[in-house]
Amino acid sequence: MQILDMHAHTNFSFDGRNSMEEMTCAAIEKGLSTVAFTEHWDAKETSDEDGYYEKFAQVHFSEVMRMRERFSDKIDIIYGIEVGQIHQNRKAAESFLKAHDFDFIIGSLHDLRAGRDIYHIDYCDMDVVKKTWSDYFDELCEMIDVGGFDCLGHIDYPLRVMGGILKTPTLYEYKDRIDDVLRRMCRCGMALEINTRGLFDWQKRVGPEGFILKRFKELGGEHITIGSDAHVPYALGAGAKEAMEAALSSGFEYFTVYRNRKPEMIKIG
Repeated sequence: MQILDMHAHTNFSFDGRNSMEEMTCAAIEKGLSTVAFTEHWDAKETSDEDGYYEKFAQVHFSEVMRMRERFSDKIDIIYGIEVGQIHQNRKAAESFLKAHDFDFIIGSLHDLRAGRDIYHIDYCDMDVVKKTWSDYFDELCEMIDVGGFDCLGHIDYPLRVMGGILKTPTLYEYKDRIDDVLRRMCRCGMALEINTRGLFDWQKRVGPEGFILKRFKELGGEHITIGSDAHVPYALGAGAKEAMEAALSSGFEYFTVYRNRKPEMIKIG
């Protein structure tokens, strides 16, 4: 069974802690066949560049090439990026992506407009929760329509920080809004990520939940990726087995790896 991780960060991300070599060696020790290093680059509404990643962009590329050469017989290294809020500064994002030949681009939404970091919103009552989800789905739809990326990352991202007010980690009451998101994804052939981090957080499962994966399949979704969102070595590949089980139970027989921005289907199992 191949174990892949298409979402991992090194210290080339502002919140990463370990070098690419440390992360690569850990991935090999864990038996991973493929790992994508998808460092953070976030579009900002009011500026032309992210700032942090730009300082290391060339070194990041050089390290990917060095890891590929050194460990070519042990693991496949994917040159990736996680672009946040691509729609909030489309011009800057397009310029950035044009300047780099990434194999794989994850599109994520971490900050809502007006600089509202989803992690730092005060979820004091259900009105705030519902307003956050409404704004989040609005921006997801806008982001998907702008495009420029291969895979939508952690579609249920705000759940990570709502454990203090929600009783159960479900988005079922928002199924109509999620349907809108998934339909847009299917129209452009975008992949949906199964993110395993929730298995180790309060959700106690991989995300998104089953009804979302099944609906994506029903609507014609073909591509799914598996990612741990690891920022430290021990998290690499964690939950991959559970992610594969979730994919199979939702009707998917393949997961997808991207090279040169092109999808390659790999049989699960």
